[in-house]
Amino acid sequence: MTTFDWILVGLIAASTLLALWRGVVHEVLSLASWIGAFWVARQYAADFEPMLPQSVPTADLRWLLAFAAVMVGVWIVLAIGRRLASRLVSGVGLGGLDRTLGGAFGLARGVLLSTVVVMLGGLTHMPSEPFWQNALLVTPFERLAVDLKPWLPADMADRINFQRDGNSGGETLPLPIRNSIKT
Repeated sequence: MTTFDWILVGLIAASTLLALWRGVVHEVLSLASWIGAFWVARQYAADFEPMLPQSVPTADLRWLLAFAAVMVGVWIVLAIGRRLASRLVSGVGLGGLDRTLGGAFGLARGVLLSTVVVMLGGLTHMPSEPFWQNALLVTPFERLAVDLKPWLPADMADRINFQRDGNSGGETLPLPIRNSIKT
């Protein structure tokens, strides 16, 4: 296994262990709180921007500071709710189940994050590098990345390239097993 393989394994293991330790309630609410905080900040940053001092040099910088302040404020409020919900689940005796489901959630998140890392690598020349070509775990993640390309913006999906020779023109992956089985 190459260093890149170990990075992918470490990413999956860290995600799994963290979620196993925190539990699924904490992990799901954490994800929801980041999404919610971003959404609220996006909706209301413009309303808070005029409240910032005019000594901030530009309106864009004031908006960015308002966005960050709203996002952090909302995230803190939601973090308090997340902590209370996690304690409630543990308090009623569902801590073991919560942690087990958290581990499964963390494993899925780790696989998704590893796929994103490989997908981002496909936007560069890395697939033609020896560390990538010799990695044992890259091919399954490349297949996942190719399967996820229809969900990406077209211009980004078109630039993801896993050719081993560094030439452009799309992936040269073998067909996934499920496509090669005759029924």
